[in-house]
Amino acid sequence: MDTSIANTIDRTWHWLAASQPCALRHALTLTRLSHGRAARATAAGARAVSLMPLLDARDWSGLLRLQEAMCQRLQAQQQDFAREWVAWLHNCARAGRANTMSKQIEQDVDLLGQWVMLWSRQMVDLATLQENFEVNAEYWLEDRLPPAAHRVT
Repeated sequence: MDTSIANTIDRTWHWLAASQPCALRHALTLTRLSHGRAARATAAGARAVSLMPLLDARDWSGLLRLQEAMCQRLQAQQQDFAREWVAWLHNCARAGRANTMSKQIEQDVDLLGQWVMLWSRQMVDLATLQENFEVNAEYWLEDRLPPAAHRVT
């Protein structure tokens, strides 16, 4: 990498750290959470693989029920999301009939705010569903691991 580019990047990071601690803290938090999640998923996967030969038909049935419940919740979320987006599209169709610039701007900003809220809620709901599934899968795994294989916390 060209040293002038590297210096520019370095100066940019220093400026960001000095002038925008909130943005940097946010980026670092997302990085930390992502790394922790990846580490937990890797550890759970390794424990699940070690459990495979020990599972009986009842265990497989329980695992399938866990997956089925997660799929049902995801389907319900998707149906809710679809209804919300249809309602938003209807709002869009009604917008644009303002007779003044200020009213048009008000409508457009309101639609944009609704759009942001829909996406925000959907991302939070999906992340929550995945986290709940991971926790449930961890409990399921811990319940089936031999006592010597349990994690020490």
